[in-house]
Amino acid sequence: MPLRDSASAADRPPMPPPTTSTGASFALALIDTPPRRLYRSMGHSRVVGGDRSSDARAIGSHAELDDTPRAAPQRRAARDPTMAEDKKELPADLAKFRDSYVEMFGTLPPLPAARFAFSGEVNPDFLRVSEQLRAGAFYSKTLDMKTTQLILFGMLLAEHNPVGAQAHAAAARRAGATWEELHTVMELAAATGALWAANNGGALLKSLRDKESGSA
Repeated sequence: MPLRDSASAADRPPMPPPTTSTGASFALALIDTPPRRLYRSMGHSRVVGGDRSSDARAIGSHAELDDTPRAAPQRRAARDPTMAEDKKELPADLAKFRDSYVEMFGTLPPLPAARFAFSGEVNPDFLRVSEQLRAGAFYSKTLDMKTTQLILFGMLLAEHNPVGAQAHAAAARRAGATWEELHTVMELAAATGALWAANNGGALLKSLRDKESGSA
């Protein structure tokens, strides 16, 4: 039969207070810390439920350090010739060429815009010659604008130029092209792309076989 402790609870010595680890002490301190003081101790200047005027003072004290992107558009415009105003006005004939892009696409695309801004200032004669070449090809007496844009769409697809292809597909739509017509052009571009590999690959392999057999 087990022996019972004969000492009563009153006779037992008091238990020492439990010790806590550093992590436990920190957790207890967090529990006992009022929310407002805890929020400040974490480095926040704004106190939930506190005085809003103190928040405004805290924000105002850092206003001179604020470097938000609000001024970014102005900085970009200073660097980007497509966003900044031209240093000098384009001659009337070059301005007419530039306006033809807006008429065709509904807006001035970024690449032509940069070219007009830069070449129009550095070498307007070269810009004039290049635009005359474009105008002679794009505005022919043989093809209407819709057909021209459909051809350009297919050519740029075959050249793996998605940006240009999308732009001229939109221009074709503006000129009256249907979705079915655009899809047919896409089919032609896909077929010619596949047949290019088949035609050239077949000719290459035939030439190689003829050389091996000595019949070349």
